[in-house]
Amino acid sequence: MSAKLRAIVNRLQRVLQIGQSERSVDAKLKAVREAVQYNYPTADVEEMLKEIGAGYLGAGDKEFPAS
Repeated sequence: MSAKLRAIVNRLQRVLQIGQSERSVDAKLKAVREAVQYNYPTADVEEMLKEIGAGYLGAGDKEFPAS
């Protein structure tokens, strides 16, 4: 199971545990099944969080090329 899918499943489990969900379990499972059919670039979650944290701490003051 990919890290992205694992993160989605974990989030769904947390939402269900604390009762914040208004959508049915079937609707959520359908959304997860549809999402995993797509092929798109993903980042390693830990690396992405590290980069985000570095940006918040000012360590990410590098210039990026204009897109």
